[in-house]
Amino acid sequence: MYYKLIILTLSVLNYFSASSQVKKYRETCKIDTLTASKTIETCRYDNGQISSISRYTDGSFDGEFLFYDTLGRVVRKSIYSNDRLIREEYSVFYTDNIYCVRNYKNCGWSYSICRYENGQMMERGWADERGVAIGLTKTWFKNGHLALKFKQHKGKSRYKRYYETGQVIEKGWINETPFQKIGKWCYYNKNGELTRVERYSRKIPNSKQGIWEYFEKGKIFKIEEYEQDSLKTVTDFN
Repeated sequence: MYYKLIILTLSVLNYFSASSQVKKYRETCKIDTLTASKTIETCRYDNGQISSISRYTDGSFDGEFLFYDTLGRVVRKSIYSNDRLIREEYSVFYTDNIYCVRNYKNCGWSYSICRYENGQMMERGWADERGVAIGLTKTWFKNGHLALKFKQHKGKSRYKRYYETGQVIEKGWINETPFQKIGKWCYYNKNGELTRVERYSRKIPNSKQGIWEYFEKGKIFKIEEYEQDSLKTVTDFN
């Protein structure tokens, strides 16, 4: 599997779920005339809670459109001008109280910011029109320490994952699609000590190639040599 922004993917699913709820539970809509050319439509659930607010100019979408869930939280925000979508935002609330806003651009790219219920940043990054992460992406633990960081460049990404204490677990390079290891990978224990170095082919992702080294307390205790994913030799220093 290749790495998509998990929150972005779930955001789309939650958006469609929220939209269907609006249609299912919406009971009444009222249109108010603001000026000769401008009107505003307010729709409510059967419990009286507002489900959506829409704005029009001469019958065309114009201004801010807001959609709410049954708890009064914004699940979608769209900005229109003369029937043209300028910007669209999705706000998603999960069962573990994570809040996300996804900003769409006209080119199809999107920028996502997710936060825990305490306001701490959970995830931040860009995705292309396919939902695949582009540029620099970061995720955080609830305690504020980095959980994951990777930066995409020319179809490849520099990948780094962390323990909850802030120490690096692993780092290396991956293909954009699918998620496959290439080149050199390093692994560390919770004390920050190097435990293993792996090497993969750059031409055949996930294919073991070259010297693999195993460490304990800073010293090599085993070396394995691979060629085209096949183990050729093992040297044990114990």
